[in-house]
Amino acid sequence: MEGPATRFGGRRRRVRAALFLIAIASTGTASANDSAAYFGAGGLEFTATDAVTMEREDLRVSQELIEVEYRFRNVTADPVELRAAFPLPRLDMKKVFGCSDVSIPFRGKPDFVGFETRVDGRPVQLERQERAFVGERDISPLLRDLKLPFASTGDDLPAALKRLSPSSRERLRQAGAVTEDSCTDGSDGPAWNLEVVYHRPQRFEAKAIKRVQHRYTPSVGAFFLTPSAKLTGPSDRRVPEFDTDLARYCIDEGTWRALRRMNGGREVVARPLEYILRTARSWRGPIGEFVLVIDKGSADALVSLCTTGVRKTGPTSFEVRRRDYRPDVDLEILFIPPPGN
Repeated sequence: MEGPATRFGGRRRRVRAALFLIAIASTGTASANDSAAYFGAGGLEFTATDAVTMEREDLRVSQELIEVEYRFRNVTADPVELRAAFPLPRLDMKKVFGCSDVSIPFRGKPDFVGFETRVDGRPVQLERQERAFVGERDISPLLRDLKLPFASTGDDLPAALKRLSPSSRERLRQAGAVTEDSCTDGSDGPAWNLEVVYHRPQRFEAKAIKRVQHRYTPSVGAFFLTPSAKLTGPSDRRVPEFDTDLARYCIDEGTWRALRRMNGGREVVARPLEYILRTARSWRGPIGEFVLVIDKGSADALVSLCTTGVRKTGPTSFEVRRRDYRPDVDLEILFIPPPGN
């Protein structure tokens, strides 16, 4: 899209950060009502549980690190053993290997976001499930049959695609699994969305609290934003007339004025980050207490998101608190660092 949100390296791009949800899978020791997910024919399938509540969630978000701590309680009179699963959002492999400026924190490594988990303060090992989708169609069996490292973010995946026979390439084209990219050498590149799920068995003692912590480096996109563009929309959700998609960040008049001062009205780089909140509905009842801390990194940086009750707590930090919270939308944050950062 030309105009206020201009092309960055050939196209506008916006990616989801490496985020996760918590869901659970039955291991057979809980009652039927407690079974929230299970291993189906296609892998982990997610539902909900009435056995465990989320009493508190402390979420800290920055461009460099996401940290979250959950406090769960088993509300039943018996121990419950479930399979805790942590899916990352599907990663668009066209953007990973194309023109996009997608930050892959640990490119080429299986765990490309450096995902770490602690339970009651002790590090735990996670299993990993990987699947590839074109739309909602799982093409993982095809990619495995062709012996492609389809979950790789490194150079081995493009190299493997180039080594395929013409008939194998045709199978991928018919499946919509490859596409030509003008930013590469013209050869076929991956066109699937990668889904990664970290999971492990978890025991919740009767009436007891279990603390679970995660931390990882998010994958963040980038696009150019032109502050001098003509704006439209309400005062608390102003958008460039050619890019109404920016309404999802609730940029207000004051923020636009600050943007114009930041770089003399010239283009600035905006970095979108998304965190999935709605999956908290997998647990019994609302989140008892929810605390979100956003760190914009630099006192001169700007940040914008759609929420209420934001309180500044430091030169770079902001806090949002909720009680009995049932999130009905996900968290979408726009970070705008000062030029040169």
